[in-house]
Amino acid sequence: FFSRLFNSRDMDSLMADVASWLERFAGRENIFRFWQEGFAIVVYDPEGSKAEELAHTLSRRFETAWSTDEVTAKLETVTGIIRVPDDVGTLRQLQDLLISGFQDSQPGSMLLTREDIADIRRMLDVEDALRDAIAGNRMEVWYQPIWSAETESIVAAEALVRMRDEKLENIFPDEFIPIAEKNGMIHELGRFVFSETCRVISQYGLKDLGIRYVDVNVSIYQFLRDDLFPAFEEMRREWGVSAEQINLEITEGLALEEVASVGRTIEQMRKVGYSFSLDDYGTGYSNLARLLGENYLNIKIDKSILWSGDSSQENAVLLDDLIRLIRSMNNNVVQEGVETKEQLDRVVRSGANLIQGFYFSRPLREEDLAAYISRMNAGRAPASDTETTDI
Repeated sequence: FFSRLFNSRDMDSLMADVASWLERFAGRENIFRFWQEGFAIVVYDPEGSKAEELAHTLSRRFETAWSTDEVTAKLETVTGIIRVPDDVGTLRQLQDLLISGFQDSQPGSMLLTREDIADIRRMLDVEDALRDAIAGNRMEVWYQPIWSAETESIVAAEALVRMRDEKLENIFPDEFIPIAEKNGMIHELGRFVFSETCRVISQYGLKDLGIRYVDVNVSIYQFLRDDLFPAFEEMRREWGVSAEQINLEITEGLALEEVASVGRTIEQMRKVGYSFSLDDYGTGYSNLARLLGENYLNIKIDKSILWSGDSSQENAVLLDDLIRLIRSMNNNVVQEGVETKEQLDRVVRSGANLIQGFYFSRPLREEDLAAYISRMNAGRAPASDTETTDI
């Protein structure tokens, strides 16, 4: 249990009252305090009904205010049922699950469901797997080609980080990237992706194959570190790659201009030749002021907007208008998620000049990338799904 309303002076008295009530309710021998504002109650309950009843009783009690000698206030609580050994098998796992249940809670009292506990358990498993994969050098970078409607050739590619785990099998970036951002592993992960991209650009001579640049996704949290710029510079120089061969993609999650240190780093990187693009446009804090205020090479429109147009004429018209508007502002439009000839024709007709999606290629391993680019830029038609391997 925890409160956002009390200062430290009142907390000890308040927690003593809570502990006394829990002891009367569940028995002293079954109550454990696992951090300042958190208690655990051990219940032998093979059927699960006793724990459910207890959790609901606790939640109802905390709907009313608690009073001490000095204050009276209503506490916000998080209550959940953790089954041993179904949910956890070790004391460390139990502690991690208890603490994570509190840290990920929203304002207001909550009764965690079975699904909530499973989600927290999954998050902890993925975090462990990611930590092991980074330490064991088991991360990979794949590359998805980007086709130009103007030259009808492959002119760029996006670097996409991938991970596998023997126990959890494939874990996709939309699951492990937010975890890496939360626990700080995003910095090491980001350096790995950047270094691998520079190596592939150099080793496979991508510039000579017609590749202008490779997109590298950069988390806003990476920009908050002072060593981002010098670290990137050291890696690209090590591989003899020019800054113009790297295009850094930033998502819409935060208005970068509002963070002074981020703006300074971006300006430093632009001066030496890095370009920047806005990724997943249409899913975050979309606004025209941001497009006008920043010098982006590309605006990448999220695939969900394209796909929604397949089933809704209104959404299709909205996408067409969005593409035309962005192009009228002298930005390139990268339409991601293109999978069919009909989708390709529609977005190109509206003005999208760069295309990314399964219609041209799924993400490729580095050893397959150069061969694919050479084949496509020699005038071959788009490869079928059987010629590439997804991950």
